[in-house]
Amino acid sequence: MNNCFSQTKVQGVIIDSANNNILRAVSVALFEEGKSTVEKVAITDKYGKFVIEATPVDKPLILEFSFVGYGLTRKALKLKKDEFRDLGQINMPFLENKLEEVEIIAPVRMKGDTLEFNADAFKLDSNAVVQDLLRKLPGLVVWGDGAVTYNGKEIPQVLVNGKPFFGADMGIALQNISKNAVQKVQVYDSRTKEIKDQDPENHKYEMNLVLKDGQDHLYFGNLSIGSGTKSRYQGQLNFNKMTPKSQATIAFSSNNVNKDLQNIDQLLKNSTFKGVGINSDFNSDFLREGTLKQSVLGGRFQYDFAGKNNINLKNLIVSDVLAKNNITLIKNESNTTLLNSDNMDNSRMTNSENKNELKDYQANVSYNNMVGNLMKRPINLQTSLNLRKSKEDNEQNSLSKYNYSTNQLENNIKNHSLFDSDDLGISASMILLNKSNRNALGDLMKKEDFWDRIFYQLDFKGNVGENRLDARKENNHINHLDTAQNKIVDRIYTEKGKRKNAFIDLSAKENLIGVEFGVNLYVSDQNNRNTIYDQSKGTTVLNEDLSHLSDNKLIKLEPRIGFQKYLWNKRLYGRNSSSFLLKSKMGFRNYQEKNTSTLDYRNLTLKYSSFLPDLQLNYRYTKTSFYTKTLNFQYNYNEEYPLVNTLRPIYDNINPAYRYFGADRLLKKTGIHLFNINGTYEEQKQYGYNASFGITYRSYENSQIDSLVYAKDQLQAYIGQLDNKVGAISGDLNINKPFLINKNQTINVKLDGNLTWADRYQYIDQELQYMKVNSQSVNLNLYYTANSVFQIGWTNGAYRYERVDKLNKNSSNNYNSLTWRSTYSMAYILATRWAFNSSLTDLFNKSKDFKNNALIWNFDVSYRTLKGNNLEIKLSANDLLKQNKGIYFLNGLTEFTNGSRNILTSYYMLTLSYFPRKFGKKD
Repeated sequence: MNNCFSQTKVQGVIIDSANNNILRAVSVALFEEGKSTVEKVAITDKYGKFVIEATPVDKPLILEFSFVGYGLTRKALKLKKDEFRDLGQINMPFLENKLEEVEIIAPVRMKGDTLEFNADAFKLDSNAVVQDLLRKLPGLVVWGDGAVTYNGKEIPQVLVNGKPFFGADMGIALQNISKNAVQKVQVYDSRTKEIKDQDPENHKYEMNLVLKDGQDHLYFGNLSIGSGTKSRYQGQLNFNKMTPKSQATIAFSSNNVNKDLQNIDQLLKNSTFKGVGINSDFNSDFLREGTLKQSVLGGRFQYDFAGKNNINLKNLIVSDVLAKNNITLIKNESNTTLLNSDNMDNSRMTNSENKNELKDYQANVSYNNMVGNLMKRPINLQTSLNLRKSKEDNEQNSLSKYNYSTNQLENNIKNHSLFDSDDLGISASMILLNKSNRNALGDLMKKEDFWDRIFYQLDFKGNVGENRLDARKENNHINHLDTAQNKIVDRIYTEKGKRKNAFIDLSAKENLIGVEFGVNLYVSDQNNRNTIYDQSKGTTVLNEDLSHLSDNKLIKLEPRIGFQKYLWNKRLYGRNSSSFLLKSKMGFRNYQEKNTSTLDYRNLTLKYSSFLPDLQLNYRYTKTSFYTKTLNFQYNYNEEYPLVNTLRPIYDNINPAYRYFGADRLLKKTGIHLFNINGTYEEQKQYGYNASFGITYRSYENSQIDSLVYAKDQLQAYIGQLDNKVGAISGDLNINKPFLINKNQTINVKLDGNLTWADRYQYIDQELQYMKVNSQSVNLNLYYTANSVFQIGWTNGAYRYERVDKLNKNSSNNYNSLTWRSTYSMAYILATRWAFNSSLTDLFNKSKDFKNNALIWNFDVSYRTLKGNNLEIKLSANDLLKQNKGIYFLNGLTEFTNGSRNILTSYYMLTLSYFPRKFGKKD
């Protein structure tokens, strides 16, 4: 391949032959002489310049230039390896007589502000999908993780005929729709005209796939059945049908190999016709605690009342239903060492087994209308209705042995509970635009009426629900130091709860002056009726310490006023632009919470008021067609309030070895000062890089801290408050860069990292402990792609944590840990029929005296058959090295735990899959 393509480059400037003016947005296409297939395309920039790289070498080539109102122009050339050819100025003849003009559908053209690619100009395999097409288009990069960017800017959404395509994930469209069904690919800035005029270089790109006539009658799907060793199985079905106005989906999945399906989108994007390669997120999870057996049934329906291919006209209703049944089994063995002030070895050992069955039913209906008007104003309306019903059956047996300096205990607990929950949620958002439909800061004409310049937004969220818990807990408590404390507790719980809450936010903005007025209100009401009985020697007695009626009412009101103004906003058309924006907001919060209960100590009324200022400074500089950089500063103040359960917790002595007392007095509110500085740098070219950073400092006043007391026969926990200010600082960095190796080979690099430093305090036996904690996390992902058929991925994630006791230099409380996960993955498609996928994950855990390392290797090979590659046979081998042992550790401020859990182990599976698909009414 390197012999055919090299780092060649050809460039030039297109000139109007009649007036000697530069021509912007001229379509440039490169062909091999005698062939109709486009090799490369480009479009001239604001200066009339075009650049084409990585062209064929030592072959006769034709450059073709087309533009509305001008005659078709061609130039012949031949390039040597690594040659750079500057064609200088190229004249295009202006057509005085429009009758001479012949309409030519160029491979790429600008239509207004929309960039359009003619799909038929790019010849690909008959089974190619849209994603294969995008890899051929100038300015676009398909990243190894599936993301798509245009000139360095991410495209977060892909529409089909102006509407969402079977959900929100773009992979569903890009990896299912046949390339031959697409007429054109459109890329455009989705912002309003006024915002584009105000900030022309800060593009928010969106993509729309326009299907050929009749191709919007289509269906596609997947049917898979798999059987494996150790009685493993998996099966899934999805069928999707589209008409010009509607989309419908039915989906089913069932497995016992730790595949946890969260929604229909996840199933559709992981069972595409193209195949997800190295980016699947619906695989057997070998790191999941326990084993999962799951069955899911769902459906979706979308109807477009507008029925037009217009990205600005949305009149959609979408409904989703999902029924899920999860059965999880977790077996755990662990040892926990507690933090203490005298270096005593305080630890506990736990063995447990937990079986949980969850039945979850969800339904959602949403409506989006962007075509209506109210009081001569455009209106955007979004509403949704959510229903959810869940039933959970949980059985747990555990044995805990406490080896504390003050007590030697055993707790043998059996717990069986049934939990039912029902919820109904409603949300609505209504935006009433100003009459001129302008909402860009400072972009309005002063002659317009004040009230016409205001636009309004109303948001509402509401929820009502109820739940019921029926449980039985049995505990055989043994005290090895004082046998008089031994006891057996058999307790029955019936807990019923009803809840309702609502949130409403109303705002009004006048953008000429730059002011905003707003207010939000949150109210909630929660009722609980808990009845608890103790059983002993055949008698049942009401437990009056735990049984209670309670009602919690909360009201939170927050009015606010905001102001924003450009301190400067300068723009030299075609050269650069810069702006400096001041944004400020002042808010006030009134918080009232009242808890009434038949337990006197939980009768509590809390009232707080807070002043909430916010200040931001935003600087942006753009050098047109080269780069954009930003620098932002923010100061924000917020307050958090103590919760009723923190101040007045209910003590259940089912486990007498531990008691949480909460606070011994009313706590003050915690104030949080936040200072943040962040910035970005983005290159405005196809293979440009972008980077961002952020540094945040938080200062806490009256922060809550834990207090532990090793009392005789019991570990006691309290919540206190620190008078000193506590600080925490964090920083993050993100860098993304794609590289073009040659014509069809790319490398994508993504790096992000995070650092934190913080002070942590707690009391141990009334002695203050001062800890310095810090952590670092780094993620480095590299993807190599060649010809859309070969992918290599290397993803790395490392996390380090350190805790240092600053008051006790010889303390064993000093602690550090390191977790590192590295995955090497490969996907290769051979001759469009064979596919090979492999992933090798290296897991490394280390902390103090604990160390663990494991390699998990998964491999599968598949073969496609039938004319359209619709039938697939796959053989997969999972955890081939059999090193997954389920070992783990957890570190916290007051304790450290290491242990092992049951996990999914090595298995083999044979899967048969069929992909039905059809585009158009006729074959």
